[in-house]
Amino acid sequence: MKNAFFCLCLLAISMLIAQETRAAGWQVDYQKSRLEFNVFINGVSTTGHFRNFEANINFDPNTPETANIVVDVDTASIKMADVQQTAALKSADWFDVSNFPKARLRSVTTKAIGQNRYETTANLSIRDKTQPVKLFFGLNIKNNRARATGAFMLTRTDFDIGRGQFSSGATIGLSVNVTVEIFAHMLPQR
Repeated sequence: MKNAFFCLCLLAISMLIAQETRAAGWQVDYQKSRLEFNVFINGVSTTGHFRNFEANINFDPNTPETANIVVDVDTASIKMADVQQTAALKSADWFDVSNFPKARLRSVTTKAIGQNRYETTANLSIRDKTQPVKLFFGLNIKNNRARATGAFMLTRTDFDIGRGQFSSGATIGLSVNVTVEIFAHMLPQR
């Protein structure tokens, strides 16, 4: 009888701990959120964006180490101000959207680095290449609504983006700054 009571208490405590440490789920507002990139083309800073992406975010600012963030990007949704640049980026030398329709960022570790500031080490997969990146972001939450802004840098040739004559970086820079702004609301706990 004592053993059964002890086991029942352990089970109850375990369930409470699991509930306390479970990261909160967030529903992204895709109408407001944006995923942009900046690169130098012939010495001129140029910005583009991806119109379509899907994010699965489980994050609790009180326990950032439990975060699970996965972002799938529709590579065919890439857009630049110049229609020729947009078409070129979809081609085989760049994103090769017909063979690689998705890019993915998956968090590995997340930690707090200051008040409402976080660092996520993630694996970024573009084409058939995967490389680690460090995403630094700020987060403001009010009334179960969140706004996160962040950025990371990548070297495009690490992902085989811009092959052939574009691989040297002479006309199109090798460094790409990726910025995100995510608006979301907290999902009800189950």
